[in-house]
Amino acid sequence: MCIFNEATIAGSTKIMVAHRGLRRWMAYQMKVTSKTKSMLLLPQPTAAIKFHDTTAYAEFLDLLAIQVGEKEAENTRSTKEMTKVGAYKMAAIQPDDLINFLVEQGQTIPSWLYKMIRVYENFTWLCVSIPAGFDMKAQPILIEYIQNQRKEELFLNMMEIHGEEEIELTADRDHVLIFGNEDITKKSGGFRIDIPNFPWNFGFIGSTIKNQFNKKFKNGDMWVKIGQDKTTSNEPAYLMGFENWML
Repeated sequence: MCIFNEATIAGSTKIMVAHRGLRRWMAYQMKVTSKTKSMLLLPQPTAAIKFHDTTAYAEFLDLLAIQVGEKEAENTRSTKEMTKVGAYKMAAIQPDDLINFLVEQGQTIPSWLYKMIRVYENFTWLCVSIPAGFDMKAQPILIEYIQNQRKEELFLNMMEIHGEEEIELTADRDHVLIFGNEDITKKSGGFRIDIPNFPWNFGFIGSTIKNQFNKKFKNGDMWVKIGQDKTTSNEPAYLMGFENWML
């Protein structure tokens, strides 16, 4: 997913969600081009968000995505102020404060945003300021939070809306999705990789999602059910499914 309040061109998205109990780590990276200053809006299923500066390990999602590709080949906090975090300015905004926050930041208010606020009423909005001409691929976003709903699932931002364009039923997908947990091992098709300065000891497993044969995917966020792979000593297993909250 990427929701922008201004027209943008975005692609080559990488999303990582790692988990320990109800604690989640979400990392997000993509290529994006915007002619004007814009705001990336990523609602999260939590009441508070903790930011992590990925400057010291900015390449980690690229490294994880490479490993996901290789594995597939083998198998055929709430604030109203912008906080400087690495290359970004970010804020965690509650739904009732989002419109005023964007106005204070000099941002456009798209007509669909009022409906979106109702849809994500129990979420905290991660707001990331994207300067005009900035290459977001240079450094991933990384946050940490305690999930407050659908606690046996993982949430991935995948609703696609850019600027004032009409909300579509389908969306182009060019994503690498990565799941992290301390219990994932090679037995379940996962991998471990040495990432310099990365502070967590997760195993990873992932999947690439791309349009094929001119077929698009359902436009919507993804909730991933966390199960157990009984053939591999009850390691985590993941069942992915798109849900369109809007249409």
